[in-house]
Amino acid sequence: MIKCISFKLFSILCVLLMSSLALAQSQTQASERFGVCTHIVNWQHAAKLDFVRVIEQAGLWSFRDEQGWNHVEKSPGVYQFSKGTEQMIDRANELGIEPLFLLVYGAPKGMYENPLDPEAFGNYAAHAVTHFKGRIKYFEIWNEPHNFFFRQQYGGAWNGKEADNSDALWVKKFAEFVEIVARKIKQANPDVFLVTGAIDPVNHRLLARYPAMWEHIDAMAIHPYPYSLPPELTPFGGKNNERDGVFVADDSHSFSSMIQTYRKAIETMGKPQMQIWITEVGYTTARQTKKQLFQGFTPYAQACYNVRMGLLAAGNGVEKTYFYDLFDDGNEPDQTEHHFGLFNRDSTPKPAWMAISRMAGLMPGNTLPTEMKIDLQIPTLRDYHVGVAWDDAKIKYINQPQIQCFLRPDGQRVVFIWKPGRIFADAQDDIAHVTIKDCPYQLLEAGHLVTGRKLQLQSTHKDNTLVINGMPYTEDPVYFLLK
Repeated sequence: MIKCISFKLFSILCVLLMSSLALAQSQTQASERFGVCTHIVNWQHAAKLDFVRVIEQAGLWSFRDEQGWNHVEKSPGVYQFSKGTEQMIDRANELGIEPLFLLVYGAPKGMYENPLDPEAFGNYAAHAVTHFKGRIKYFEIWNEPHNFFFRQQYGGAWNGKEADNSDALWVKKFAEFVEIVARKIKQANPDVFLVTGAIDPVNHRLLARYPAMWEHIDAMAIHPYPYSLPPELTPFGGKNNERDGVFVADDSHSFSSMIQTYRKAIETMGKPQMQIWITEVGYTTARQTKKQLFQGFTPYAQACYNVRMGLLAAGNGVEKTYFYDLFDDGNEPDQTEHHFGLFNRDSTPKPAWMAISRMAGLMPGNTLPTEMKIDLQIPTLRDYHVGVAWDDAKIKYINQPQIQCFLRPDGQRVVFIWKPGRIFADAQDDIAHVTIKDCPYQLLEAGHLVTGRKLQLQSTHKDNTLVINGMPYTEDPVYFLLK
C-alpha cells in the first residue's frame, strides 16, 4: 500500500514549506515560464490531496495532464470524461491555473479498425475542445509518437531516418494525423492553443518536409531530456547529426545551440511566430544498479539540474517548461520511471520542488530574458575538462560560466550565475567577483536557488557599475535581485 499523510497534515506541511520561500510567497503572479507534468486523476485514489492547490502555492502557472481517448469514447461518437477529470479542471479554473490537456493514445479496444484513425481521433479531440470550451485553452496533440503507438504500428527507426535518409513511415503517418486532427480541432474551437511535436531529429524532419502539419499549430513541443548529461548539453549534435540525418545542434552539443537551430528551422518553414514549449523534461532519482540511458541522480543533483534547465530554457526564449513530474510514479527503487517526481510517494517534497518554487517566485508573471553587461573573475576556477561518449560523438562538458538575466514585470532584474557540467562535490566552492556595467541598479538580495541559503555579499556601486565580491560559484545557481 502507498503510505499517505492526511490532508490536514499535508496542508500544515505545505504552509511550513512555503513560508520558508518568503520571496516566492510575496509574488502575486504565477510564473508564466514554468509548469509541471501530473497524473492527478490517477493519484486521487491513492492520496486525497489538493495537488492543484500545491501547484498554485508554488507559483507555477500550469500543469499537464490527460484522460486518454480509450477512456473517453464509450461507444462510437459517445464521449464522457471522468468525474475526476472534471473536478481537476474545475479546481484549476477556481485557482487560476491553466491546464495543458493532452489528447492522446489509441482508440477504445475493438471500436475502430485502425487504432490510430485520424478522423475518429479528430472527432474525440473536437469533442474535448468543445466540451472544455472556456475551461481549457491549451491542448497538446499526442505524446512522444516514437514511444507510443505510431512507431509500433507503422515501423521505422526511432529517429525517423531510413537507410537512404528518407523519412520513416511512422513519421509520415504522424504528420498526416496531426494535420487532420488539428484542422478538426480548430473548426470546433478556433480559440484553442495547440501544441504538438516529437523527438528532436523527427521534429526537424517534420518542420522541413511537412509544412501542412503545422498550419494550425501554435507551439512545437520538445522533450529535451538530457538522460545522463547535465542540462547545458544535449546528446544530439556533432557527429550524431550524421546519425540522425538532420542538423539538430552544433558540435558543442549545447542546449542553447539546439534551441537556436529550432528557431532557424521554424523561420525557414515560414511560421516564425510559432512558439517552442518544453512539455516534458526532468531527471530521475532512481537507484542505478545497471548501465542504462538515464543516470540516477541524488535529490540535490536533481534539484540543481532541473532549475538550471528551466533557466536555460527561459533564457533562450522557450516560452514554457514543464518539469516531469509532480509525484514519483512508483516505489521500486531501481525503476527509472518511478522516480522523476518532485515529490516522494509519501507526499514529502524533494529538494527539486523547493528549488523550482524559488525559481518561479523570482520570475513572476511574464518575466523575460534581457541583456546585461556582466563580467566574472574567478581566480580559483577549476577546469573540469571531462565528458562522455554518446554513440559516435564525444561530448565535452561545457566549462564556461553560465549567466542568465531576466526583466520582471515589476521592473526589477534577476540574474542567475552557476557553474555548468557535472557536480563535483569534493572541494570548497570556487569564488567569483562580479562586475555589471551600465547598471543603474542596486543589489537587493542574493542567495542560492537550491539550498535557499541567503548570501551576505559585499557590493559597491560607482560610475554606473555594480561590483559584487566573494560570490560562491557553484553548481547551485546564485541569484541577484536588482532594483
